[in-house]
Amino acid sequence: MIEDYFTEIESLLIASPIVLSFKTSKEKISEDRGWIKGSVIFTNGTQMHLFEYVKIDNSPCIIKYAYHWQRKDGKLIKRWDNAPHHKGLETYPDHIHVGESVYSHENMDIKRVLDILEEE
Repeated sequence: MIEDYFTEIESLLIASPIVLSFKTSKEKISEDRGWIKGSVIFTNGTQMHLFEYVKIDNSPCIIKYAYHWQRKDGKLIKRWDNAPHHKGLETYPDHIHVGESVYSHENMDIKRVLDILEEE
């Protein structure tokens, strides 16, 4: 159940042509719940910190997420997350940080983030 989801995330990272290396840690809370967090180094030298808290029903449901993409020096490029602190946004709680600005954004998952980063 949740272990299968963790394996799927790691498989996506392994298969991505832009991922140089990654480390993850995981915690199984129950058969159908858990979290995975990690850091990814990309072939262009940028990095991403990721976090997902997931519940498995018929399919995975990402309850909480953050994907923080940054330059080597730690300066934010983009961060997608659903922390509930921008109530005025149309897509609340989902949003994206680009530099100092925050915008509405659809909810995200690691596959969509990797697809975006592969295009950029």
